[in-house]
Amino acid sequence: MLKHHGVKTRLLHQWKNVTEYFSPYIFEFPRGYALENFDSQRNFALNTWSASADYSFPLWYPDWDLSSYLYIKRVRANIFGDMARVQYGGFYQLQSSIGVDINLDVHLFQIFFPLSPGIRLGMLPYEGYRYLQFLFDISLPGF
Repeated sequence: MLKHHGVKTRLLHQWKNVTEYFSPYIFEFPRGYALENFDSQRNFALNTWSASADYSFPLWYPDWDLSSYLYIKRVRANIFGDMARVQYGGFYQLQSSIGVDINLDVHLFQIFFPLSPGIRLGMLPYEGYRYLQFLFDISLPGF
Protein backbone atom coordinates (compact mmCIF):
# COMPACT_ATOMS: atom_id res chain seq x y z
CA MET A 1 0.00 0.00 0.00
CA LEU A 2 1.28 3.46 -0.86
CA LYS A 3 1.74 6.27 1.63
CA HIS A 4 -1.53 8.09 2.51
CA HIS A 5 -3.65 5.44 0.75
CA GLY A 6 -6.29 3.56 2.70
CA VAL A 7 -8.72 0.67 2.40
CA LYS A 8 -11.89 0.30 4.46
CA THR A 9 -14.25 -2.68 4.38
CA ARG A 10 -17.53 -3.18 6.23
CA LEU A 11 -19.89 -6.08 6.73
CA LEU A 12 -23.18 -5.18 8.42
CA HIS A 13 -26.22 -7.16 9.51
CA GLN A 14 -29.44 -6.05 11.19
CA TRP A 15 -32.32 -8.28 12.19
CA LYS A 16 -35.57 -6.82 13.49
CA ASN A 17 -38.56 -8.46 15.16
CA VAL A 18 -41.27 -5.90 14.45
CA THR A 19 -43.98 -7.96 16.18
CA GLU A 20 -42.40 -7.37 19.60
CA TYR A 21 -41.01 -3.86 19.25
CA PHE A 22 -40.10 -1.31 16.62
CA SER A 23 -36.58 0.04 16.68
CA PRO A 24 -35.05 2.62 14.35
CA TYR A 25 -32.76 1.59 11.52
CA ILE A 26 -29.07 1.70 12.31
CA PHE A 27 -28.37 -0.04 9.04
CA GLU A 28 -26.35 1.75 6.36
CA PHE A 29 -27.93 1.36 2.95
CA PRO A 30 -25.68 1.45 -0.14
CA ARG A 31 -24.81 4.98 -1.20
CA GLY A 32 -27.49 6.38 -3.50
CA TYR A 33 -30.28 4.53 -1.65
CA ALA A 34 -32.29 5.75 1.33
CA LEU A 35 -34.94 4.23 3.54
CA GLU A 36 -37.29 7.05 2.54
CA ASN A 37 -37.27 5.72 -1.05
CA PHE A 38 -39.12 2.56 -0.01
CA ASP A 39 -42.87 2.19 0.19
CA SER A 40 -44.45 1.54 3.61
CA GLN A 41 -44.35 -2.25 3.18
CA ARG A 42 -40.57 -2.17 2.88
CA ASN A 43 -40.15 0.06 5.92
CA PHE A 44 -40.55 -3.08 8.01
CA ALA A 45 -37.55 -4.94 6.62
CA LEU A 46 -36.79 -7.90 8.87
CA ASN A 47 -33.35 -8.97 7.77
CA THR A 48 -30.71 -6.77 6.14
CA TRP A 49 -27.14 -7.54 5.10
CA SER A 50 -24.62 -5.13 3.62
CA ALA A 51 -21.00 -5.16 2.50
CA SER A 52 -18.89 -2.28 1.25
CA ALA A 53 -15.33 -1.46 0.29
CA ASP A 54 -13.59 1.91 -0.06
CA TYR A 55 -10.17 2.78 -1.46
CA SER A 56 -9.03 6.33 -0.60
CA PHE A 57 -5.99 8.13 -1.95
CA PRO A 58 -4.67 11.66 -2.54
CA LEU A 59 -4.80 13.02 -6.09
CA TRP A 60 -2.92 16.27 -5.71
CA TYR A 61 -1.32 18.52 -3.07
CA PRO A 62 -1.63 22.02 -4.54
CA ASP A 63 -0.88 23.94 -1.28
CA TRP A 64 -2.58 27.05 -2.70
CA ASP A 65 -2.90 30.01 -0.40
CA LEU A 66 -5.24 32.84 -1.39
CA SER A 67 -4.28 35.47 1.18
CA SER A 68 -5.90 34.72 4.54
CA TYR A 69 -9.23 33.71 2.98
CA LEU A 70 -8.67 30.26 1.54
CA TYR A 71 -6.02 27.56 1.75
CA ILE A 72 -6.42 24.48 -0.48
CA LYS A 73 -4.41 21.68 1.10
CA ARG A 74 -5.29 18.54 -0.84
CA VAL A 75 -7.53 16.96 -3.48
CA ARG A 76 -8.40 13.35 -2.70
CA ALA A 77 -10.48 10.55 -4.18
CA ASN A 78 -12.41 7.62 -2.77
CA ILE A 79 -13.51 4.72 -4.98
CA PHE A 80 -16.33 2.70 -3.45
CA GLY A 81 -18.59 -0.28 -3.96
CA ASP A 82 -21.59 -1.21 -1.81
CA MET A 83 -23.97 -4.16 -1.86
CA ALA A 84 -27.00 -5.00 0.28
CA ARG A 85 -29.73 -7.60 0.57
CA VAL A 86 -32.90 -6.26 2.20
CA GLN A 87 -35.55 -8.82 3.19
CA TYR A 88 -39.14 -7.95 4.04
CA GLY A 89 -41.83 -10.56 4.39
CA GLY A 90 -41.07 -13.39 1.98
CA PHE A 91 -39.39 -11.06 -0.50
CA TYR A 92 -35.94 -9.56 -0.78
CA GLN A 93 -34.30 -6.82 -2.79
CA LEU A 94 -30.68 -6.61 -3.91
CA GLN A 95 -29.10 -3.17 -3.94
CA SER A 96 -25.68 -2.13 -5.15
CA SER A 97 -23.83 1.09 -5.74
CA ILE A 98 -20.44 1.92 -7.25
CA GLY A 99 -18.76 5.26 -7.70
CA VAL A 100 -16.13 7.79 -6.80
CA ASP A 101 -15.94 10.73 -4.39
CA ILE A 102 -13.70 13.72 -5.14
CA ASN A 103 -13.03 15.96 -2.12
CA LEU A 104 -11.02 19.10 -1.41
CA ASP A 105 -9.40 19.64 1.98
CA VAL A 106 -9.54 23.39 2.58
CA HIS A 107 -9.27 25.95 5.37
CA LEU A 108 -11.38 29.13 5.26
CA PHE A 109 -10.32 32.35 6.98
CA GLN A 110 -7.44 30.58 8.79
CA ILE A 111 -9.88 28.49 10.82
CA PHE A 112 -8.14 25.48 12.37
CA PHE A 113 -10.83 22.95 11.40
CA PRO A 114 -10.49 21.68 7.82
CA LEU A 115 -13.56 21.68 5.57
CA SER A 116 -14.04 19.04 2.88
CA PRO A 117 -16.49 19.95 0.13
CA GLY A 118 -16.80 17.43 -2.67
CA ILE A 119 -18.90 15.58 -5.18
CA ARG A 120 -19.98 11.96 -5.50
CA LEU A 121 -20.52 10.38 -8.90
CA GLY A 122 -22.24 7.04 -8.57
CA MET A 123 -24.26 4.40 -10.31
CA LEU A 124 -26.91 1.95 -9.13
CA PRO A 125 -26.26 -1.00 -11.48
CA TYR A 126 -29.50 -2.89 -10.78
CA GLU A 127 -31.59 0.17 -11.60
CA GLY A 128 -29.36 1.53 -14.38
CA TYR A 129 -29.46 4.88 -12.57
CA ARG A 130 -26.59 7.37 -12.28
CA TYR A 131 -26.49 10.03 -9.59
CA LEU A 132 -24.54 13.08 -8.48
CA GLN A 133 -24.40 14.17 -4.85
CA PHE A 134 -22.72 17.13 -3.23
CA LEU A 135 -20.70 16.31 -0.11
CA PHE A 136 -19.59 18.44 2.81
CA ASP A 137 -17.60 17.35 5.85
CA ILE A 138 -16.06 19.21 8.77
CA SER A 139 -13.25 17.45 10.61
CA LEU A 140 -13.11 18.25 14.32
CA PRO A 141 -9.86 16.71 15.59
CA GLY A 142 -9.69 16.39 19.33
CA PHE A 143 -13.47 16.33 19.84
